[in-house]
Amino acid sequence: MFRIIDLLHNSGSVNCRDYFDRLSIFFRGVIDKCLISFLAIVLNFAPMNASTILDDFQSQGYHEMLNEYCGQEYFAKVYSQLDSLNYFIDKHPEWAKVLYEIDQEYAKSHENSLYGYPPIGYVDNTKSGKNKKTYFHFTDDYFNLIINNHHEITSNSKEFGALLKSLRDITKIGEQKFEEAIKSIGSTIDLSKVLYTEDGKLLILTKVVRYESSEVAASNPHFDFSGLSFLFDNNENDECESLLIAPYKEDLATEDFSMPTRKHKKDASTSSLLLIPGLALQHLNLPIHPTPHGVLKQNKKRYAIIVFAMTPNTKLSYDEIKLRKITLPDLTKP
Repeated sequence: MFRIIDLLHNSGSVNCRDYFDRLSIFFRGVIDKCLISFLAIVLNFAPMNASTILDDFQSQGYHEMLNEYCGQEYFAKVYSQLDSLNYFIDKHPEWAKVLYEIDQEYAKSHENSLYGYPPIGYVDNTKSGKNKKTYFHFTDDYFNLIINNHHEITSNSKEFGALLKSLRDITKIGEQKFEEAIKSIGSTIDLSKVLYTEDGKLLILTKVVRYESSEVAASNPHFDFSGLSFLFDNNENDECESLLIAPYKEDLATEDFSMPTRKHKKDASTSSLLLIPGLALQHLNLPIHPTPHGVLKQNKKRYAIIVFAMTPNTKLSYDEIKLRKITLPDLTKP
């Protein structure tokens, strides 16, 4: 082919020269586009760098990752499932009583002790007056208990079964993303010894929460008790989130907190994940400070999903914060 082009170019024909020049410009354009596409692919799928993650923790409190598995459409379905379960529970108090007894039994179990004895299952704090939020805590161990020992409760409520399935799917995605982050951080700090069980299992606790409208902060600045956490999703626009995050320091003020800046925008099939360290890593003497975060007051319902990687057999309380003399601002006060 190139021999033919050379012959045409050297033939002295003006038309041939024009043809050759246009063809040359065309091929240069194609090559440029291919190079740009190749670089975009390389940058998008390049492995995370440990120093980048740790530097992000230190400078802004979080490291952003792309969730390429699900987006707004999927999360909207999960939030609807939480609402449906809430409605079903209100209409079926006898069924709700059975679920509550199962949840309380599991909360005291050896399996739940591995996670630090967090509340498990369905929790409605709006009725107790503790705060204005309803949430569901899910673990694989809890799921196995329900399926193996109490499968009749799912057959009596399709709402409950649907939410369990969705939270299990999210847990699997979270587990994969945690493994990516742990592997990357591992070149600088080995987290595997504190985040995996003796049989090599990550302890993932998944939470879907609904905040009711309120006149005060929906969630005051706090630290998670986890090793690592993914602020997995919320139903707000990226440009006007009520989520606030700050890099760690011992004497925090309200002005230290700001809305996160996201590079990955939410769409129907992908979303942005914010990875933050929890209090457990510092508690276990690893050189990673926890990230304080909170949620501003709400003028409408707000939904969110958080996925925690817990440290086995580590039960923490806010006494840990008091011992370290960390000051957190109170957004409930004017």
